Amino acid sequence: MLAWAGADPFREVPYDLDDDDWDFGDGDDHFTNTAAEAAVSTGKVEIVKSLKMKPTAEQARKMLKRISSNPSRELVRAIIASLPDENLNVSERGSCPALESLVSKYRHISIFGSSSEQEDERTIECIDELLNAGARWNPPKEKIGGIRRELLGHDALHIVRVIRLLLYTPGASDQAQILELCRTPTIRQRIHSADAELWKELTDLAAAG
Repeated sequence: MLAWAGADPFREVPYDLDDDDWDFGDGDDHFTNTAAEAAVSTGKVEIVKSLKMKPTAEQARKMLKRISSNPSRELVRAIIASLPDENLNVSERGSCPALESLVSKYRHISIFGSSSEQEDERTIECIDELLNAGARWNPPKEKIGGIRRELLGHDALHIVRVIRLLLYTPGASDQAQILELCRTPTIRQRIHSADAELWKELTDLAAAG
């Protein structure tokens, strides 16, 4: 009804209206939300489409990054289609923030009722969709250890699927980044347990480098 009345779906509001400490003056110190991002978090493309949004490039990218809270291939497609400048790789390192968010997504039981396995499957679908659209994964090296820890919260099959997508999608990532992600004995063991062929390929790449 608010959308019908002309409310701005990109207007920022605080997450918790009961918090008396919100300072609307700076906009930097507190978590905020928008109707557009909340709609994306539902994972339902029909809700997002019902808002009939025409986002700026920055607004569309913020919506894409929120995809990781409730992954949906259809939503990724819809938001990419609405991206005015068609540029996904907007970090200082020429990386896609939404892709980084999905790769480092922690495993949990969704508040929307899906199982961890269903969440993982939808995450893989969204990663694939972003990569097909030209997204790159190039996080700062100092963050890769944290990304690795989040990946290790998933089962071995999810780990190898993510790594295969990043490694074998042309232009998706530098081999050095992938090798750093797969550097520790723990993640190597997980990879070997699920995909011995990938483990050998990574081992050969590390030796060649």
